[in-house]
Amino acid sequence: MKNKLFWLGLLSVLASVFVHIYLTNHHYSFKYAQHAGDSLCNVSEFVNCNTTTASRYSEFFGIPMSLLGAIVNFLLLAGLMAFRWPIVAEATREKLPTTLKLMSFGIFATSLVMGYISLVLLKSLCPFCMVSYGLSFISLIAVWGCLP
Repeated sequence: MKNKLFWLGLLSVLASVFVHIYLTNHHYSFKYAQHAGDSLCNVSEFVNCNTTTASRYSEFFGIPMSLLGAIVNFLLLAGLMAFRWPIVAEATREKLPTTLKLMSFGIFATSLVMGYISLVLLKSLCPFCMVSYGLSFISLIAVWGCLP
């Protein structure tokens, strides 16, 4: 069971990295007016990536939240791989489960906050953001279930 959870976690974190990369690309395209019109994620006025991208919540100190998400998820991915395959010192490997669990919890908590902002404050949903929130939940369950 733990082996399946590990692979589920690894795949969900990998998928999350790619979703965040797509969102970062959309963010920069929208911000620099290269792609301000229709896109795959602009379904309606309520389900619309441009609404969330244009908000003040889409960046943290000028860095897109999606880029931060891609980086943190990539670090979680690297940590999971370092734990599974002994590419780090044993002392480091023993400390990894706690660090990885806290990272997965932090990613999920951030997803909850961003989902709240999107739904309640902006009254708009970004479909790819919602996918990333779902992946963060799957990652949280898988990481906490497969690591000691």
